[in-house]
Amino acid sequence: MRALAFSAVALSLAVLSGCTLYEDQTLYDFAKMEPVALQREDTLYVDIGTTAGRPYLTKGWWTDDEKDNYGRTFVWGTETRAEMTFGVTEVQDLEAVVNCRPVKGPQAQTIQFDVNEQPLGKPLQMGSEFGDYRIFIPSRVLKIGRNALGFSFAYADRPGEAQALGPNPGADPNAPSLPGGPQPSDVRRLSVCFDSVLFAPYNLQERVMKMASRGTEPLYVAELRQQGHEVIVQRLPGERAFFLRIPDRAELTFQCGFAPEDWKAIEGGEFRVTMTIDGQDPQVLYSQYLDPRKRRSHRKLIRKSVDLEKWAGQIAAFTLSVKAGYEKVAYPTYGIWVEPKIYHRSYVWGKKQPVLAQQAESPAIGELRSRLRSSSVAIILLDAASASHLGCYGYHLPTTPNLDRIAAEGVQFMNAYCQAVYTRASTGSLMTGEYPDLHRVLFARDGLPDTALTIAETFTAGGFRTGGFIGNPHAGENAGYRQGFADYVEMFRMPGYRNLAGDFLPHLIPWFEKNKERRFFAYIHFREPHWISDPPREYLAKFATGYKGKIDPQADRDKINLGRVEMDQGALEHIVSVYDATLNYADGVVGTLYDDLKRRGILDKTILIILADHGEALWEHGYFGHNTRVHENMAHIPLIMQFPAGIGVPQPRKIQGLTQTIDLPATFADVFGNEELKKRAAGRSLLPVLAGEPDPGAEFVFTRTLPGSARFGVRSGRWEYAYRPRTGDQELYDLWTDRLERRNLASERPVLAGFLQQQLRAWMRDQEALAAVAAAPAAATLDAETRRNLQALGYLDAGDGVEEVER
Repeated sequence: MRALAFSAVALSLAVLSGCTLYEDQTLYDFAKMEPVALQREDTLYVDIGTTAGRPYLTKGWWTDDEKDNYGRTFVWGTETRAEMTFGVTEVQDLEAVVNCRPVKGPQAQTIQFDVNEQPLGKPLQMGSEFGDYRIFIPSRVLKIGRNALGFSFAYADRPGEAQALGPNPGADPNAPSLPGGPQPSDVRRLSVCFDSVLFAPYNLQERVMKMASRGTEPLYVAELRQQGHEVIVQRLPGERAFFLRIPDRAELTFQCGFAPEDWKAIEGGEFRVTMTIDGQDPQVLYSQYLDPRKRRSHRKLIRKSVDLEKWAGQIAAFTLSVKAGYEKVAYPTYGIWVEPKIYHRSYVWGKKQPVLAQQAESPAIGELRSRLRSSSVAIILLDAASASHLGCYGYHLPTTPNLDRIAAEGVQFMNAYCQAVYTRASTGSLMTGEYPDLHRVLFARDGLPDTALTIAETFTAGGFRTGGFIGNPHAGENAGYRQGFADYVEMFRMPGYRNLAGDFLPHLIPWFEKNKERRFFAYIHFREPHWISDPPREYLAKFATGYKGKIDPQADRDKINLGRVEMDQGALEHIVSVYDATLNYADGVVGTLYDDLKRRGILDKTILIILADHGEALWEHGYFGHNTRVHENMAHIPLIMQFPAGIGVPQPRKIQGLTQTIDLPATFADVFGNEELKKRAAGRSLLPVLAGEPDPGAEFVFTRTLPGSARFGVRSGRWEYAYRPRTGDQELYDLWTDRLERRNLASERPVLAGFLQQQLRAWMRDQEALAAVAAAPAAATLDAETRRNLQALGYLDAGDGVEEVER
């Protein structure tokens, strides 16, 4: 897994002042980290409808960028309100020029502007074509950093065929029709489409336009890059903050200064490097005022280095900032930082530091690998089973006596997490070892590409008989997950199936009996306790609370989430009791299957793995369901393994290190020596920890919700961090002291929050780059039976059913 492990590039240098040789290792290259750094500078120009403009759009926008016949790019507002963000480094009066046009509707469209929810003037009546709307933004409504510019409209309308966006006046009627704008029979609800927004200090619009037209970098920077230098360019005033854990024997080095083309345009500026550690006063590591107009010595790059040894091991924010000395002539100028890096220096007298040999694998791991190859494997997945509701994970009610018994005899991973908090994507990660953006099964319309490699194919190639038994269509054939299975039973297609886990047994027992003399791989995906099913009455009675109210846990979930049905403590306890009863029923079925397999001797040579695809929110954060947040209730899953006696796995044992779903395919790839799956699976092999070696766990685990206005989560040690890129909302929790996530520490621990956000953004960037060259998802086919079952589970809208709406 890639943390901000910006590769250790070894550089051997000689010290000119003596004969000492040493090795330098680049541990952090700030120029390479810049795309994920926290950047603070004045937003000047946002070209809406472009890749660069998309991150500024937060609420109320269509998901795609569009273009008209003349190459104008834009994005439609789809509600009666839309919002975007912009940044300021100094509170001062601003002007904004918004270029936009309304959808053609039944009445004149109006637009009302506000900043940080403070109205700016009265609503303006809009013309029918693209036009500039100039607004004054007083300093009193602004704050340093991120601000929100809001637009409110009189209406949003379905444009239809007669209201399609036509060509501009004087357009060539023969010009090719390009995608964009309302098309014939367009049924979207649209309000206003936006082309661009220009921000500038009051009465400096022309100067800022000149800056925008100049581009982003001086020519001198291009020359430096041609010479092989890493360069960061900062518009004045501006900041770049880089978050990292300071290594041992670390040294920060950089050069800084102004480009020659700016020497006569400015009257100096301050370059500063500040280090911030949570709970400590900021440390100014370097500060110098450079004035190339008055001092020739400032017309060359200033070279500096800072020893960081006394802060080793601490998480810190390193902020590179440049501030103009004379504000009104600062436009358009840039400060540059050349080769800003942190090195790890190991001194060696007379010879180079020897390269350490890779540690040899212990014999126990090799022996375990050989034994595991000869064992069968059975995976039992409980759909939407939150780890926190299992007795073996500390739940106070006896919901899972059978799972508790299996965990007490096997290996229990206490901190296991899924890669997505909804079935379709999470199952894809279990099947392939890839993150959702790579296996490409994100929406209900997506299926696994034929080029994917599944664990079922790996077992088949290893000579195993493979069987899949599926209760949730999102884990089934329509998603492409049949790939590699010799036997495959979608339970919802079977006559007499009542959406109960017990209905699996007449199919499972014969299959296990038939294949017990050979190696097999079985994947069993129960439906329970997904949201709230209908377990037999005796299970409901075991957990009943005596509730006499009218809330129906199944029918009223969405109404409760939307605030249309009022929740109270009695209703909450009732809903939780139904979930617990459903989980208890599934546990009973697992116990029945377990005892049968043990009686038949099948478990004597079978590795049993029990886990969930994701968890379930039960009002811990004022919400029921899943696929909406990345909190513990949705992301923390049970993972229990039990191995045959004598196979070489120490058990019983509890493993505290961070583990994740994608570790299972990585482990299977290791066991079978499947090099292709090793290359694709993003997790880590669990063989060392299963062999009894100490396990620190993964450094970071990542999870996400459905795309769109997605939320992402990263966990590291005791910390959980949640981030919503579209809005910038962030949450930080200490899971050692606050497992229920009641206290958001993001504002109290800003450096730690920034560090985890940077890890997350680096991971997201990696996924986007890999996805850009990955195979496209296959088109899923939802037949009538699949559609009915998904709707019964609450997955699909009653309409076309192409999107997953696991609320």
